[in-house]
Amino acid sequence: MNEFQRHCLKAHNKYRRQHGVLPLTWSPALAAGAEKRAENLATAETQEHCGRRDFGENLFSTKGEPVDGEKIVDVWYGEVRDYSFESPAFDARCGRFTQMIWAGTRELGVAR
Repeated sequence: MNEFQRHCLKAHNKYRRQHGVLPLTWSPALAAGAEKRAENLATAETQEHCGRRDFGENLFSTKGEPVDGEKIVDVWYGEVRDYSFESPAFDARCGRFTQMIWAGTRELGVAR
């Protein structure tokens, strides 16, 4: 696991603790898949989701200077402002936030 990946995992688990859900563990297999996916998206210059249902996918892109993993996770978590805790349900405005704190999620793999 590289520094970028360590920061992503640490940030995810920080936010998961705030919502009372178990921490994620690192998955080398998910990270390898994420790396292939990131390379394909960068080559195609798109941010289309893969559409698979067997795992979740949060995307982030930027041009210019690289952004560290913790900052990316902070951006995704920022969607908490659009989540209704009184009426919990999927909402596209906060899908990355809910993906991060989904209680059933146990593993994380990221790449850039």
